[in-house]
Amino acid sequence: MGLLLVSYNQRYSANAEAEVWIVFSDIGDGDVKIRRTRFPGLFMVETRFNPLEAVEKLREYLKNRPNQFKYTLKYVPIQKLVKTDLEEIKKAVEELKADIKEGETFRITVNRRGTTLDRMLVIEEVAKLIQRKVNLSHPDKIVQIEILGRKTGVSVLKPDHILSVPKLKRVLGLPEEE
Repeated sequence: MGLLLVSYNQRYSANAEAEVWIVFSDIGDGDVKIRRTRFPGLFMVETRFNPLEAVEKLREYLKNRPNQFKYTLKYVPIQKLVKTDLEEIKKAVEELKADIKEGETFRITVNRRGTTLDRMLVIEEVAKLIQRKVNLSHPDKIVQIEILGRKTGVSVLKPDHILSVPKLKRVLGLPEEE
């Protein structure tokens, strides 16, 4: 089972949920669960797919049926969901950091919502755990930390594991939605 953090145009919450159900049903998971967050424009999607596999399927689906994506904006795989606590976050990164291979570069991205946890402190503490070169503009891997109040999603991803619908539509030369 996998988790994805999905951002959407908050004016169209119901439409975004319907879009997720339709798209996931079409890619083979008709039993997807959507969990609302207390943050406007964000919900968690629980799928039977591994989160990285889900993004690959979504990317292919978007390429073939771009008009199905009107309300959702970004799909971020969540590999570990932990309590929002610096030690818990570090433990999750410790478990995932082997995905950053020798010779690969990385960047840490922290998105904070509903917490007083200092962003720079998180970045500094997590960076100490990873003995690889940093590349902020074109990293091989991204340590993605999504703080959502009392819960935090942690992942180590290739840049293309984060599916930005508007960006992919631009790359494909497709018109973007209003």
